[in-house]
Amino acid sequence: MKFPMLVAPWVRCPECGESIQVSDSQVIGYFSGHPVLCSNGHKVDDWWKAACREIEENFMLNQAFAFLGAQTVIFQIDLQPGKRVAYKFSDYEIPADARILYVNYTPQGGGLFPVELHGNVPTRKLIGDEVVVFPVPLALDVPAVETKVSVMVSWVPRAADDDSWQNLTDAFEHYAQNQYSSMVVPANVAVESALSRLLTTYLQKFIAKGRVEDFLENAATYGHQLNVILPLLSSLHSLPALPDHVRGVLNKLRSLRNELAHTGVLEHPLDKRSAAELVCGALFGLHYVRYASKLLQT
Repeated sequence: MKFPMLVAPWVRCPECGESIQVSDSQVIGYFSGHPVLCSNGHKVDDWWKAACREIEENFMLNQAFAFLGAQTVIFQIDLQPGKRVAYKFSDYEIPADARILYVNYTPQGGGLFPVELHGNVPTRKLIGDEVVVFPVPLALDVPAVETKVSVMVSWVPRAADDDSWQNLTDAFEHYAQNQYSSMVVPANVAVESALSRLLTTYLQKFIAKGRVEDFLENAATYGHQLNVILPLLSSLHSLPALPDHVRGVLNKLRSLRNELAHTGVLEHPLDKRSAAELVCGALFGLHYVRYASKLLQT
């Protein structure tokens, strides 16, 4: 095996288990009824169900990130007894400013395991470009000898100017960490903010900016935008409709967001399956809004 090894985002085919390379176009194609093909040529007619299943299973705790277009890099580091090892993600074809979503260490034999070192503030949200690890014995009765460690890193580019995508990424991170309540607000905001921008841009072609802002903020709020105005625009411009089941999930997400805003907690905590469906709904919803935005601007 040659290192570093680059792995494109992929999921398993529900028919045969072979790989399917994941791309944004598959979600867009779903709205038009186009099937997805695996490497064996099997058709996946319902990409929504396939995506929900893969996100729920979240194989190796990073499979869900494939739907964000996360790239994975696998490389090796060498541990020597009693010696610190520093490595940089940017030395392994990962941009220095990438958003690191997942890191996995797997010793290849030997008796040492890398433990990440930190400063005097151990908790951190963002991982920098450089990581320092220290080798510790796997057990007292295991010889501390030189050990090769495989490092798997999943990452996405930073997009500071794309708040909707950043919110969706936040939601996926919370989901992967089993923080389902914390996932709700960024998942909802990802779609709500994108739809608001779409309607603002579209309506300003015909109505003064101030009146558009007042209309969307005080009259046609997000629920009306999602359930009335967006379907109307799709029909007027002969766009494929947002499927009712996706809209239903987005409405549920909106209701949960309002529940959190009013009470601070969810009356009924989310389980993994429900959370996977919600974050999948945000993914499909955001792709649909972007798809509609592009077509309405042409």
